[in-house]
Amino acid sequence: MQRLITSVLALLALAMLGCVGSGNIPVASTDAPDVNIGGNDDVVVAGDNDGTIIADDNDGVTTITPATARAQIENSEISYNEEGFLDAIKAGDATLVGLFLRAGMNPNAEDEKGKHALLLSVDMGNEGQLEIMSLLIAKGASIDRRASNTSGRTGLVLAALQGETDKARILVEAKADLNFPDNYGETAVAAAARQGYPDIVRLLIDAGADTEIPNNNGDTALVWAEREGREDIVIMLRAAKTVEE
Repeated sequence: MQRLITSVLALLALAMLGCVGSGNIPVASTDAPDVNIGGNDDVVVAGDNDGTIIADDNDGVTTITPATARAQIENSEISYNEEGFLDAIKAGDATLVGLFLRAGMNPNAEDEKGKHALLLSVDMGNEGQLEIMSLLIAKGASIDRRASNTSGRTGLVLAALQGETDKARILVEAKADLNFPDNYGETAVAAAARQGYPDIVRLLIDAGADTEIPNNNGDTALVWAEREGREDIVIMLRAAKTVEE
């Protein structure tokens, strides 16, 4: 049943975002309807314009209200609080995350290390995180919010640092600020250049990122690429610099 639920969720998310067959990574818009899975054998099949969840429990069509979503969470012996919500994100459980959001959970909830929900999803390497990112963005998660810690990284900078191309693409297409640096002055394109991820460098250049922004030490993306011997990225950045000039 879990495989069926997961498959239905993925297909519904794609259909909701209008990208089935388009080859695009699913990116949630802020006005997208909720897509969720009900408890037991309930499978959500649609969401109406005001966000009410429509589910098929094999006995007819029912709705999943915020109160019902919360009850389903608590009936599973999971506490309805920010800790439970963030644990669901860490586990990659898009179904449970969707229920928390439907029940009214703050999409910008933060853990004890200063990582908010969207940043936490970017940081996790398990399955389900692309769907979770889309759900969080659809429910109003702050795309450019920095971590409340020493690094002050945004989701886009973190995705670039970790070589997460699909996650970076979701954030770029959701209109993340391409040039917003972390507390060290490092932008996403500089992070990708330093770490050696040409696909992300290309994604950011094509989206219009400024490759000439220096970090707090005065180093640009090109300086880092040259220092680290990333020849393919050096060529890319020099070409971008020529175009900008």
